[in-house]
Amino acid sequence: MLNKLDENYILDRKLGEGATAKVYLAHDIQSQIPVALKQMLASAETSPTDFQKLAARFLQEGDTLSRIQHAHIPQVFAVGKWQGAPAIVMEYIDGQKLYDYIQTKPAFHDLLLRLAETADALHHAHSQGIVHRDLKPENIMVTPKKGAYLMDFGVARQEESVLQTSDGTMLGTIAYMAPEQLYNSAKADARCDIYSLGVVMYEVITGQLPFDGASPAAMILQIFNYEPMHPTKVLPDLHKGLAELIMRCLHKDPQKRVQTAKEIDYMLQEIAQEIHAEQNYKADLNRTQLIFRRSSTPLDSTQTLGDVDGLQQASENGEVELKIELRPDGSFNQYGLLLALEKAIADGFTGALKIKAKQPDTQVFWFKGVIWLIQGRLTHAQLIRESLSSRQDLEELLKTAEGQCQRTDNTPSPNESLGSENPSELLASLAQKFGLDWGQPRLQAEDGSLSLISKLETPSAG
Repeated sequence: MLNKLDENYILDRKLGEGATAKVYLAHDIQSQIPVALKQMLASAETSPTDFQKLAARFLQEGDTLSRIQHAHIPQVFAVGKWQGAPAIVMEYIDGQKLYDYIQTKPAFHDLLLRLAETADALHHAHSQGIVHRDLKPENIMVTPKKGAYLMDFGVARQEESVLQTSDGTMLGTIAYMAPEQLYNSAKADARCDIYSLGVVMYEVITGQLPFDGASPAAMILQIFNYEPMHPTKVLPDLHKGLAELIMRCLHKDPQKRVQTAKEIDYMLQEIAQEIHAEQNYKADLNRTQLIFRRSSTPLDSTQTLGDVDGLQQASENGEVELKIELRPDGSFNQYGLLLALEKAIADGFTGALKIKAKQPDTQVFWFKGVIWLIQGRLTHAQLIRESLSSRQDLEELLKTAEGQCQRTDNTPSPNESLGSENPSELLASLAQKFGLDWGQPRLQAEDGSLSLISKLETPSAG
């Protein structure tokens, strides 16, 4: 019988909420120690059978973590029920997610040490026969004093045990999944986590994913059939040993990958020490800061159009004519994100649209922000840095000069701050604010790209 956690813990405030769970800051009634209480969520439409499966998987996470004792994995204190729903009480980690940590501009060798700590935690889990299966930046927390923590073992499995998932089920986040895990998650072993850690390292160091298709299907095809761009082609000055380590982790053949996370831990520590000792190392975080910073230059439409972004212009009658494009790989030019968002609205999309901006005169992208939708309705927008209101962040994202967007349908909206305004009308009003004629018919190009010829009637920095 499960423990009644209501008797031992008091909730203080909600820390976050996802598709399957809420997390609260709570405290132990007797010791007053702060803890994190994670309570399972299920929708009203969930059938009793599905609820039992969800509860079993949720409690499996608590059981899995309760048997792991490691400095970089949160300790589980109790597993039971809170107000009738399955819940896990664990160590409260007061830190930042890896993406947010990068925005603080840590020294490059410190970033490598945080990745090394993650690899050390992963190795310990593997030594206990536990495969994480959902390693990604969102599941790595960084604290000021204790370093990195490997979080969220919600889809972890015990090696050589009866699986909670049936054969053929795909669990995890596609961009971070190894080819064999995409083929069949039930047979994922520790080497799948090695691959996922390779993706994480590639992304946080280069500023882009090794594979970044415009749709889940496109991304899966890339992961199966293509090789990632070598990290040194993105950052020419990157430490060669670090680049090779990442590529070894990303090998499609699991037998040719790095075989243990401990090896990654050791190598990252050695590279971090080498970089720290070499004061004039060109790839220290000056490069990483460049990738992840938000441009401080205000958008000047009269200068940006054509002069910076190479958009087509015509000066007949003093008007500026633009060819706005969204391409099959998710890349777009100035205002092309409006087309991507319009298509997501028309498709009734639920999830997140991740936006990256391209650095001028390079092939480097940096993660700029996210727009969330529920059934084609705009709910929330947020810049990764210098976030203002949701409406202002949406405007800033839509003005991205050149970049790439990616749909992720497994990312729930954090809140609904954009109101109930009709999404198409909201989009049209924003386009009008940018001075764009948004009422003209779209043109479908032969290569599958979506384009719109629009006139910029009132150029504005708006």
